[in-house]
Amino acid sequence: MTPPTALRQAEEIYRRMAFDTFAQDLKMGLNLGFCRTFAVPEIARVLTATGRMTRHTRVRAKATGELMYR
Repeated sequence: MTPPTALRQAEEIYRRMAFDTFAQDLKMGLNLGFCRTFAVPEIARVLTATGRMTRHTRVRAKATGELMYR
């Protein structure tokens, strides 16, 4: 099912604004997301033990970005 035109336009405007106008802010937010994750020792231990941060870095970065910018 295709979203209505107004919704598609709004998403495109948001995408352009986030990735073009505020690209540095987006990058900083992603970095802060990683710092916040490792600030909790229990979560840091789990991520380290599962290899999510060392072996699957792109997957983790993408997941963090998606959660932050939904």
